[in-house]
Amino acid sequence: MRHTVPPCLEKRLFTIFLAFMTCLEITFVSLLLVFFGCIFILVPQQVIYLISSLTTSEHSKIVELLVSISQPLVLRETGKCLVCISALILPLSLCGYIGSLRISSPLLLLYSVPILLIWSIQLVLLTCLPFLKSRILVLIDWLATISLTQYR
Repeated sequence: MRHTVPPCLEKRLFTIFLAFMTCLEITFVSLLLVFFGCIFILVPQQVIYLISSLTTSEHSKIVELLVSISQPLVLRETGKCLVCISALILPLSLCGYIGSLRISSPLLLLYSVPILLIWSIQLVLLTCLPFLKSRILVLIDWLATISLTQYR
């Protein structure tokens, strides 16, 4: 005698499984961001050494770009940004992870609403960016001018 799962429960279990896998991936990415952020903050000289040893002289422009970017201060600030981004992502992904493990609808909702919001903002920006590119460049130029006058 074979037991069958009702279709509504099967659909719910599949949705929970997808949420579990997505949360697990996002948790892994946020932990990876924390790891790289800490590496960039704590040992920037070794990161610079690794970058310089991995680059070859075949592509001189790429080597010049990597050398100009890989300064200790830049790497420390990048590490701080990575840790901040992961601090924002990790609680969301943990809510989704715990919600999918315990089949908790409020936790899954707490996870899915910001993710859907971020996804919709990305779609809006991708569709509107070609039209707003010149205005964004003017705004960036204006902000750069203001910050340079404050720096002088």
